[in-house]
Amino acid sequence: MKKVAIFGACSPIGFGDALQYYNLLNSLSNKLSDTNLIFLCPDLKKQLIIFRGLKMKHFWMNINYNPLYMILQYKNMYIKKEDVKFYFHVNESDTHAHIYNEKTKKSYIDMLLKVLRLKLDTFMNDEFAESILSFTSLTTYKLIPGFNFDAGFVGGHTLAGGGLTGYTQFYRSIGLMVKGPIILAPISMSLIGVKHDIGLFKFLKRSVKKFNRIYVRGPYTFKLIKMFFNIDENRISMCLDSGFWHLLDPTLSQLVRNSHVKKERVRILLFPRMDYFYAYNKNILYKYYLHCLKDLILRLSKKYDCEFIIASYTVDNSSFSASKAVEDLIDALKNNIEKLDLMDLVYVEKPRTLIDNLRLCSSADIVLTSFMHAGIVALSAGTPTVFILPRLDIKVLDVIRYLNLSVNKFFIDMFDPVSLRSDNVLNLLENIIKNLEYYKSVVTRAINKALPDAQYFIDDAVKLVMEY
Repeated sequence: MKKVAIFGACSPIGFGDALQYYNLLNSLSNKLSDTNLIFLCPDLKKQLIIFRGLKMKHFWMNINYNPLYMILQYKNMYIKKEDVKFYFHVNESDTHAHIYNEKTKKSYIDMLLKVLRLKLDTFMNDEFAESILSFTSLTTYKLIPGFNFDAGFVGGHTLAGGGLTGYTQFYRSIGLMVKGPIILAPISMSLIGVKHDIGLFKFLKRSVKKFNRIYVRGPYTFKLIKMFFNIDENRISMCLDSGFWHLLDPTLSQLVRNSHVKKERVRILLFPRMDYFYAYNKNILYKYYLHCLKDLILRLSKKYDCEFIIASYTVDNSSFSASKAVEDLIDALKNNIEKLDLMDLVYVEKPRTLIDNLRLCSSADIVLTSFMHAGIVALSAGTPTVFILPRLDIKVLDVIRYLNLSVNKFFIDMFDPVSLRSDNVLNLLENIIKNLEYYKSVVTRAINKALPDAQYFIDDAVKLVMEY
């Protein structure tokens, strides 16, 4: 039986990453039922709750793509049956790592530990640090026989400046673990911070060489990937983002598209964000961003019969998390809510699972979001969505253009104070409110037209695996 891996680049702590992973797993499991399908992802054990209630038949593995971590933790990578409990079904025979000859490998492990205790990020010479990582990765994955896959799929993500070192190691690790075809699910490439990490592209380029198929979310990334990595056109294609693929599942499609109920008021759902401002040294704009959102809520509540739900798109509570952005927006609104008697119009929701989030996003009439996949879920339900994200991040522009929707009607540049003005956002939302049914039909038609492309990806990928 062929052994096929699904790789997640980062923890499913955000609903967007979790949704892409689940959709990819669910879509492939229906076509690769005669294979041993394994999902590998960082911090998976900590975030199992996010998948609660979903049908999961796959074997799961908690992993970190850092070689040092792998050597220290390889005995505990596999998620045991007692850990998953009632969340989903796993194979009893696959609940423990099959590691052998530990004594004979101890000397090699000790040697690697000595090398890797060096802090690679302190090296000024990128080539030297890269050589050490390449060597230790090669040796590590040869030490662990459980990492020997016939084919591999990589979950969707965005290549961004500041994270290219991590993605280089991620891609390298996959190349060492998979002996057959590797297929990269739809990704984007951000231009934010790239100029600071331009030298890292030569290392990333080497890692990408082993990928048989590279799918991207839209035309902007298509051009960038070809330019930076010199990829042959027969290896790269555009495809509908995997965040939409739950529409291929009859049960989830019905859940999302039947969640609309007739409401007394227009329901506007907001997903605020703060991490981008601090990650890209735009923290001076964060308070302005909150002010604009507050002003928008107050002005719309005076002019239209609306209700507002403010929600987090991640399940963590760290200093720069989405939950903190929700708190900051509520604090900014606090005095106005009490003075203007808006207590019954502004709510906070805290979804904990993917199903909770799907229901929440699809229950709105309009979504205003700074998280791309919150908007993707809303669009999949036929809900008009306005994205507030940096233009240079381009992933949202990829999706909007791929769907042949108007960027000017669905996008605001988070890092442009002029674009971010509440007047601009208000004009977009007022236009949608006044023509709500029209925009719902526009969005639904666009999604329905593009959805067969997702099926093409699945069929093409499965064919590549089965022919190997």
